[in-house]
Amino acid sequence: MTGPGDELSGFAKAYQAAAPWLSASAKLTTAPALGVAVGWWVDSEKGSSPVGLLIGAMVGMTAGFIGFITDVTRMSKKKK
Repeated sequence: MTGPGDELSGFAKAYQAAAPWLSASAKLTTAPALGVAVGWWVDSEKGSSPVGLLIGAMVGMTAGFIGFITDVTRMSKKKK
């Protein structure tokens, strides 16, 4: 009897198992970078340096942590 993942190579199976963790870590790193970029843009447009940058960084870090914790919690519930 064969299952849906039997025809995959060892590397493909490992990547498939790591994909949820890669997605969670991408949220943890991308959201703060995006927040900093938006904050920098707001500062350059409004001349409010460094307020927009700091607010963007804080919002981005918060969103990244929430997304990461949500994904990790979802993955741990699937394993039970």
